[in-house]
Amino acid sequence: MRWLLALLLVAGCRCPRPDVTDVSDEVRVEPASLDFGPVYVGRTATRALVLTNAGRASKRVTLATAAPFQVGAGLDVGGGESVEVFVAFAPSSPGPVEGAVSLTGAASQTVALTGVGLEVPVCASPTACQANGFDFERGACVSSVLADGTACSNACLVSGTCVSGECRGAVSAACDDRDACTVDACGAEGACVHVALECAVTDPCTVAFCDPAMGCQTRPVDDGTACGEETCRDARVCINGQCVVRQRPGAVEECTPVDLAASYGSTCMLTRAGTLRCWGSGHATPGNIFSRPGTLRRAGRASTLSMGVATCSALEAGGFQCGDGSAPPRDAGTVVSVVNNGSGACWVGVDAGVGCQVQSWMPSVTGLALTSLTADDNSFCGVALDGGVACWGYLNDVLPPGDAGFVGVAEFALRAPVRALRRGDRGTCALLDDGIDCWAAMTRTDGAGQPGPPPASVVRLPATVHDVAVSYRWGDVTPVLRDGGVLRCAFESDGGLSCVTHDAGLPPVRKAAGGTDHVCFLTTSDEVACIGSNRSAELGDLSPAPPSPSEVPGLRLERLAFGLGVRSVVGVLRDGGVVTWGAGVARPAFLPLPAAGAKEVASVPDGTCVVQADGGADCWDGALHRIAGVPPLVGFLPCVSGSGFVAGLSRTGVPCAFRPSGADVTCNPLAEAPAACGFADARCSVVGDGGVVCDGTNRYGQLGTGDTTERFRQTAVPLPGPAMKVAMSQVQACALVAGQAWCWGLDVSTGRPMTPSPLARVLPFARDLACGSSHCCVLVGSNGVSCWGSNLFNELGREGSHSALPVPVALPGRVAQLVAREGTTCALLADGALWCWGDNREAQRGVPPLLFSSAPVFVR
Repeated sequence: MRWLLALLLVAGCRCPRPDVTDVSDEVRVEPASLDFGPVYVGRTATRALVLTNAGRASKRVTLATAAPFQVGAGLDVGGGESVEVFVAFAPSSPGPVEGAVSLTGAASQTVALTGVGLEVPVCASPTACQANGFDFERGACVSSVLADGTACSNACLVSGTCVSGECRGAVSAACDDRDACTVDACGAEGACVHVALECAVTDPCTVAFCDPAMGCQTRPVDDGTACGEETCRDARVCINGQCVVRQRPGAVEECTPVDLAASYGSTCMLTRAGTLRCWGSGHATPGNIFSRPGTLRRAGRASTLSMGVATCSALEAGGFQCGDGSAPPRDAGTVVSVVNNGSGACWVGVDAGVGCQVQSWMPSVTGLALTSLTADDNSFCGVALDGGVACWGYLNDVLPPGDAGFVGVAEFALRAPVRALRRGDRGTCALLDDGIDCWAAMTRTDGAGQPGPPPASVVRLPATVHDVAVSYRWGDVTPVLRDGGVLRCAFESDGGLSCVTHDAGLPPVRKAAGGTDHVCFLTTSDEVACIGSNRSAELGDLSPAPPSPSEVPGLRLERLAFGLGVRSVVGVLRDGGVVTWGAGVARPAFLPLPAAGAKEVASVPDGTCVVQADGGADCWDGALHRIAGVPPLVGFLPCVSGSGFVAGLSRTGVPCAFRPSGADVTCNPLAEAPAACGFADARCSVVGDGGVVCDGTNRYGQLGTGDTTERFRQTAVPLPGPAMKVAMSQVQACALVAGQAWCWGLDVSTGRPMTPSPLARVLPFARDLACGSSHCCVLVGSNGVSCWGSNLFNELGREGSHSALPVPVALPGRVAQLVAREGTTCALLADGALWCWGDNREAQRGVPPLLFSSAPVFVR
């Protein structure tokens, strides 16, 4: 029996091992279908199938599908196991696709497959120093700039290297077109570009032209062409190529002053011809600043002149006219004195009768008889026939000591007959036959608004006084002595007056007129000279520098930025140092930087910010003290704003904005600081693919839609191609597209909004663009700078009115960068020299501003 048992055991050992069965009723497939969704052509997406063997024996499963789907051929699924099988979708063409995965050995199951092929967008061709491509994760075209110093190849450059995203190097000799009137350069695609040379004009009596063989040449302009600053009496004209002075016809009558008056920010003189020549700003010349004296249009010849809040003059034909545009009554008759104080006008006729056209709160003046008038903001005063004084209106601070202030009419006498009255905010002076009496203004002191005590004393000056002026806010009293001398006096706290001789080199003076913060004199030689504040050109000259471009001395810069909201300038020197000037200080100050120096700079109302070359960012306040806690940045965004924000690019690549301060500084999303870029009415920016989007109130049509409808969601501007840069003024926006300037917003010639259109008079191959608050400039070719817009501060590089069309600005060399802010424009040349023109009220042009002059400025 034992041998039989052993034989059975041996036979059992020889039984064949069972194979993997193809009976797969126990294999489940999940899910029953796969949807791959949209997939770009050339890309691959995968989805998973799960095969589960519920049996105990291993099962063999075979899978098959057809392009553009892919799957593995087969696999074994062990008993009780679940296995993932990946199916791929790689579309070769756009459009919807359907398919299936068939499984055999698993009860011939089928899984449905669906997907959509997407066409890959065509991105802009990369330049030599820029990598452009489609980012499949973000679904957008993305460009990146290669590191500075990277070798680059260009068909028309020799030994090219990347600098700030541009391939630079020596221009190949093959690009030389043998024409001395073109600048041979390399275009963005590596093709030779030949741009017409802009020949600079340095002599106003010559015109520049270009000879193809010899280059820039000059020839005399036509005789009689204006060649410099003109005065009322003289004109500078070109004769035989030389600038000479010629007297204007009729200059003696039109320009010789016979009377002088000054007011809030403005000055006027009455000439022998009966015309008014005015300069400055304020109510004398509404809405304008005359940096040089200009004739004020009148309805007829004037016989007398006075200035309160507005310039008024009596006309020889009868009646009067005021500069605020108010209509005088037709029955005013012949007027010998007239004044406007903002509440209306009052006048004196030849019969000494007084008439008024004023607001209802002013008292009636029926029965007054006067010889002349003066006024402040709230009252009128005049000299009575008997030499006394009469005042009406709000009289709190015009009456002599001992009188209470009230709204009404008051008549009083001084120690001697009054010849003339002069009035300022801090005091009043009466010109008497034997000198002048002055008294300080009374002030309100108690909580109930009642007037305080009157000044303690009346101040008397000698009988040698010929005339007197009182400046409004300055508070100074300026007596003119009979021998032509001038005194400067000031009210003291006790009501007294202290005086000193004013030795300013003036010729003998016969009349003085006080304005807001300035005083002007009429000399015995029929000249006008002014001293004091010049913020509104009330001294007759807005800047000590000529309006044409002038070089900022002593600086050789690599990059430049204007202050965002203040009149300051920040420059990066070629050694990486940073200097700043402006905001009233002409001398550049150096910022304390690490040895690595600066990469980018920006300026804001509260200070200056720098991105350093070795990473990190720092800001300094106006006193050059470092501001703590500045967020890390890799660069600044080009912004123009008075908001005080700095807009930058964080290290994560997210745009953000912050306001420098001494407290903890955080970089908030740019959307949380909507005024950080652009102006209050609109802002525009260039997005990643070169498109331009704008949003805002659209007051002037700056969104490019041709209307003024508000749109606070970003609106695409219809441009013919990708934009390299966008710049904005308060009324216009412009972008550089394929080397051409396209602008939209307010059409100043029609007053209506315009859609994007190429800028007239500007040739292609524009390289840079900059806008201030009310003007823009474009750089074409080597040094072809042209500006358009407002010319209030000569920001167009010349004197004159505004221009809707570009005005050329002559510069002496190749321009590397343009910047503009407010009414100032600067051009940084390739050799590091800086040339600026326009507004210089805060020393933005690197020369001292003419804000206050203690020496006389003669009005020509």
